[in-house]
Amino acid sequence: MISTKNPRSHTYTLRFVATTIGLLLSFVLLLVMTGNSRADVSLVQTTNSADRDVTNITATFGSAATEGNLLIAVCGSKDSITISGPSGFTTAINQTGVPSQGIFYKVADGGETNLTCASNSQTYLGIHIYEYSGMVTSEPLDSTGSASGSSDTPSSGELNTNTADTLLIAGLTLNTESSISGWSNSFTEEHDFTIGAGRPADRMTFGGAWRTTSTTDTYSTTATSDNDDWRGQIAAFRIHVPILSVDIVDSSGEPVSSPSVGLSSVDASLECQTTNGTLGTSNERIRINNTTQNDNWTLTMAATDGSGAAWSNGEASYSFNDSAGNPSGCDSGQLSLNPSTASIAPQTGCSSAGISSGSNAAFSQGVTDSITLLTATESQTNCYFDLTNVGLTQAIPPETPASGTPYSLNVSLTLTAN
Repeated sequence: MISTKNPRSHTYTLRFVATTIGLLLSFVLLLVMTGNSRADVSLVQTTNSADRDVTNITATFGSAATEGNLLIAVCGSKDSITISGPSGFTTAINQTGVPSQGIFYKVADGGETNLTCASNSQTYLGIHIYEYSGMVTSEPLDSTGSASGSSDTPSSGELNTNTADTLLIAGLTLNTESSISGWSNSFTEEHDFTIGAGRPADRMTFGGAWRTTSTTDTYSTTATSDNDDWRGQIAAFRIHVPILSVDIVDSSGEPVSSPSVGLSSVDASLECQTTNGTLGTSNERIRINNTTQNDNWTLTMAATDGSGAAWSNGEASYSFNDSAGNPSGCDSGQLSLNPSTASIAPQTGCSSAGISSGSNAAFSQGVTDSITLLTATESQTNCYFDLTNVGLTQAIPPETPASGTPYSLNVSLTLTAN
């Protein structure tokens, strides 16, 4: 699949081909495609809290979290103790030491407001929490990294992303009262807060920053602060990438590397004749995948090289879009599609409501250069749909030379957001 930042149009190219022997004529369809666009990631809300001589610490969002958004909690402690994340959260990274810190996450059920981290003994605790929209809702964690030391340049440590589009969260816990500034590598600071009183040894500082990525790479950030013990961590979470795409897949849903559709072979003849085939079979399904918010789209088919294209075996050729003759197409050749015979199978748990098949139509140069296979109006999103059993009929003009080399025609499927 070729990525593009515009999800409005997605094309898959095909080619007709088949093996020929003796006086037989035959054909095949070869398929290609494009597509993808990243969603907007938004920090919906964030807040923090800190206290001393406690075994738990709670931060409260200003409004209830929205279902499907990603919740992240970064919790730090002054002492070398075990920190537990909020109830129902998964640990991204959790380390003990002086200081201790952990990053925890959860896809929101909806309604979450109070998030609490706990320790296994009384200590100084700080928590900063985040809610982000535009993230994946299944296995959001991509990778983590960490570092620790005693200096005035606390660092998150490094991580290597496995996914191009990620959200990076960096957390710092410092065993001193300080201010954190100068986050490097395009990180935006969200939190810089302290707790404690009296001697510097009784004070702490907590910080958090974030950014997004668009390429797989090694990422980290470093800040400046007063000189003391610190711990830094970084976690990458996958951003949801909406897709409006067309592909050819097998019965297991895996892309077919060299898909083909063979039209029936015929003997060379002095008379006009036809050959038939089926576009979309159980092992070569046309799959439309839509995880965008747009529920209106159209799937069409056209010759890849435009209306001037032709069937060719490298020596001889004939037309796919000339309606002249009786029956139609018999003078020079014409290809017809019958989407009305097609079957539409939605993803399990989804419905094909709002998706309709196109009408039986034939290519005609300058009149019908593209044929509609499917049209969706207010269809279900975050689903895929498999199209099979589209009828193909090619009128073959009289005296078309027989060939041991297949006649072929490149054709494209284009999926367009309406």
